[in-house]
Amino acid sequence: MSSRNGRLRTRIVTLGVAAVGVVAIAGTALAGHQTSGVKSYTGCLVSGDGVLIKIKEGNAPRSACTGGQVEAHFSGGDITEITAQTGGGLVGGGENGAVSLSLRRDCATGEVVKWNGSAWACAADSNSTYTAGTGLDLSGSEFSVEESYRLPQTCASGEAATRNPATGGSAPTWVCDQFAQSEQACSSGQFATGVTALGTLSCAAPASSGGMQAFSASTNGVVLAGRTSVLSKTLTPGKYVIFASVELVNKDLDSTSWGSCDLSHPGGSIYSTGTHSVDEIADYDSLSLTGAFEHSTGAVLLACTETQANVDVETATLVAIKVDSIG
Repeated sequence: MSSRNGRLRTRIVTLGVAAVGVVAIAGTALAGHQTSGVKSYTGCLVSGDGVLIKIKEGNAPRSACTGGQVEAHFSGGDITEITAQTGGGLVGGGENGAVSLSLRRDCATGEVVKWNGSAWACAADSNSTYTAGTGLDLSGSEFSVEESYRLPQTCASGEAATRNPATGGSAPTWVCDQFAQSEQACSSGQFATGVTALGTLSCAAPASSGGMQAFSASTNGVVLAGRTSVLSKTLTPGKYVIFASVELVNKDLDSTSWGSCDLSHPGGSIYSTGTHSVDEIADYDSLSLTGAFEHSTGAVLLACTETQANVDVETATLVAIKVDSIG
């Protein structure tokens, strides 16, 4: 009785192991039973009794299965099923055995798998699209600057890119050109003889032969309040030809301003402009004054008058040339 009970307990334990550990039968292994790092075992299943015998670690039983026995594999790392999501980006899978997954290949050329709000489906790949704006060309995926908007890259020192107007039916282009800097003036008694490559004035005193002399003065940023002195220049006695230029600026952004300028010396008035209007929004108006006179003593005065609204002098220049005679 004791021996029989021992065999019964052995049979029950063996059946328990078979029920828990067997994951493949009939000589076909389920996926994963040979996974690296997870031990697997092979034995023979006695079909009628449901008992595993000849169990050995590895991929073969301790000895060959005989008499209707079926080779069985079992392990703690088996994958029992792989399922690819319906409509997703993968296809394949399976419940047992060697299974595989791959990217789905049923989308048409130019399509990708996209979520449409309720399912994954093939749809067009919405690549970003571009439109060429002002001054740009678009060819395929490459942008370039249109010819008429390209600045030259070969300007020398002292040159600037300037717009060359259209001539003879040609389109206007950008070219390299010399330039002169603004707000320049020569020293007293000198005249401009040219412009350097860097845009600055070349100045020199006039030749002393012939008894000719020149006097000059300049200023900027004079605020007018009624008639206001802008420039004065003391001259030696003699006969003179005089030139003056004034740039008026409107400081009133809401209405037109009015102003005038005049030249005088201790002997009387030389020249006076009429009243000039200067439009609103910081507009400018240039005035020119010329005259010839005989001077005895003192200074020549350039004055400007604000007659309406708010007008000031932006820049002013005065040049007096002493001559032998006035014809």
